[in-house]
Amino acid sequence: METNMNLGEIGNRIRFLRKEKGLSQRELAVGVCSESALSQIENGNYPSMPSNAILQGLCEKLDTSFGELLNRIASRKSIETDVLLDYVKGLIHRREFQSAIQILDEVGTRSLHKYQKIDLIICFSDCHIGVSEMERAIALLSNLHQELEADRETDPKVLATVFNKLGIAWQRARNLVNAYNYYTRAYQNSLRFPEPDILCGNISYNLGNSCRWLRLDNEARTYLEHAIKVYEKATDPKKLADAYFVLGIVYKNQEQYVNAGEYFKKALVLYETLEIVEWVLEAKHHYAFFVQSQQSPEEAIPNLIEAANEYERIKDKRNQAYLYAQVCVLYQHVDDFEQAKQYISSALDLFTRDEAEGEAKYAYVYRVFSNYLIDIKEYAMSIEYSVISSEIFGKMGLEKESADSLEAAVIAYKAQGNLAQALEFSEKRNRLLRNPAVLFVTPK
Repeated sequence: METNMNLGEIGNRIRFLRKEKGLSQRELAVGVCSESALSQIENGNYPSMPSNAILQGLCEKLDTSFGELLNRIASRKSIETDVLLDYVKGLIHRREFQSAIQILDEVGTRSLHKYQKIDLIICFSDCHIGVSEMERAIALLSNLHQELEADRETDPKVLATVFNKLGIAWQRARNLVNAYNYYTRAYQNSLRFPEPDILCGNISYNLGNSCRWLRLDNEARTYLEHAIKVYEKATDPKKLADAYFVLGIVYKNQEQYVNAGEYFKKALVLYETLEIVEWVLEAKHHYAFFVQSQQSPEEAIPNLIEAANEYERIKDKRNQAYLYAQVCVLYQHVDDFEQAKQYISSALDLFTRDEAEGEAKYAYVYRVFSNYLIDIKEYAMSIEYSVISSEIFGKMGLEKESADSLEAAVIAYKAQGNLAQALEFSEKRNRLLRNPAVLFVTPK
């Protein structure tokens, strides 16, 4: 009886919103469900609670919140736990985290099977990650993986899922070393799957991307190429575009600019097809700076400025600052130091020192500024910003990036005639470049 009442509440709301938008049942049902199924839902006589996929599809076409629709349910006690958890996953997909947490709190009061308890914890952790509560997500997932590893019969897919989400949480917490470690453990479990699936692809992509950040370029290529094969087979264009894009960055890091350009272009085509504006911009400015500028800095500069202006329009100051710094680099290459000064100053005006903490792109701006200061012979300030940039990268576990930032300090100390300090910083830089052992510590 309660199920029919709940369905009636949802059906009434769907009918009201449909009529408000001037849609017929046939128009609303297209691409979501059959017209007869929609009629049954609206009239409260559908044989069961509609699936997550149907309700999400209707919400998208009605421009309404999935959470608001679910709040129409008078009582959720009669709804099966698996159905509710499926609804929660839909809310998480739509980033309606507070509505998801409200339902999860209710589910947590029920008597649950083991697999449902695991699902509950994973959904809670997804919500915490979604609202940037990384410590809570990491605590939940860490306790869960310890319990699961103690049970030798645990499905490797479940373990892989938990380790992958731990990697995501650590990555969002700006600890890329721990992220790498957990992605590695997820990948090891994925090798036990009967055959590669989309989870395998996601894990390979995440591991490859973390290798890219840690400048383990050969390993990154291996994992990303594996992810690409999975995504091509699964026909997932967004994930495929992301993998192409990151592989382009890896080839750029290895100074294989022709290959980098090919993958940036492949990513760009897919992003344009999918009409994802932010990633179209990312692919365009990476191609301009890392590929086009190798042949003609003068042609790359206006393309970067155009992209920076678009970032300003959409209020993305992090990428705007990053591109201004890249423009500064290219103006230095063509010996136009006045323009270089203008753009690096504009970049620095976009953020504070506190905002730069944990942000690789802001750390890059400081690196560019330290190099610019060498060109104008401001050696003491160059050393200061070289160290700041290195420290930001270092706290994120990006040791090669940290080492690259110290190069300006070495040059500046030499220019000052302070050879002892130059040697000290050079040795510190070399230690960072040859220190892979940190990647294999036990994650905290």
